[in-house]
Amino acid sequence: MNYPDQSYLDGDILMYRASFWADENGVDDLEIERRLVKDISAWTPKDTKPVICFSCSRTSNYRRALFPEYKAHRDDTYQPDSLPLTKELILSNYYCLQKDNIEADDLLGIAATSGAAVAVTIDKDLRCTYGWHWNPDKEFLPTHVTTEEADRHFFTQWLTGDSTDNLKGIPRVGPKKAEALLNDVHPDYWEEAVCAAYERKGLTEEYCLQQARCVRILRHDEYFNEEVKLFTPSFLS
Repeated sequence: MNYPDQSYLDGDILMYRASFWADENGVDDLEIERRLVKDISAWTPKDTKPVICFSCSRTSNYRRALFPEYKAHRDDTYQPDSLPLTKELILSNYYCLQKDNIEADDLLGIAATSGAAVAVTIDKDLRCTYGWHWNPDKEFLPTHVTTEEADRHFFTQWLTGDSTDNLKGIPRVGPKKAEALLNDVHPDYWEEAVCAAYERKGLTEEYCLQQARCVRILRHDEYFNEEVKLFTPSFLS
């Protein structure tokens, strides 16, 4: 299979990597720009045109309105001094994309699931969206993720949560327990099985849905005219 001729790159990671490197080494603007050219070139699949994607501000992310604790533990984390300059250099030299209420991950997920682009990032969580993906740190070529593979990843994350985003999921349910639960149920009934697992732990439906909607990376049919279509299990629709 041939992958698309466009690639969507995770600009957040590229920007932070270069900025921390610049602060540590005390380099000038030209050296940062050279680093960015090298990194972006290395992250661009052969014969594709890159689009650099950035996240909205953390406070304007639609997930924060759903679950105020989403990434709240990161609000006071250190920001490299070179960050504004690094972003400006990327914006000045590449085609970039940013929306007011969603993350770079969402932009990559929407593009991948629409078949329009290869999603390029080192973040494994992007594999909860189907389509073409590439981790340039670990893979030689882009790889295609099926819908079932993507759904399994999403349901696993829904069960376990994501500590890096301050999402707890079901307490004491890790990847092994999540895998066992999903293996015992036909994929057509994963939604019911996950919701039932939350209920057995005495967790509310509201909390269950908050976790799902925050951990889910948007797909192409879940974002229209800059409005998010929130994930809702089909049996609850």
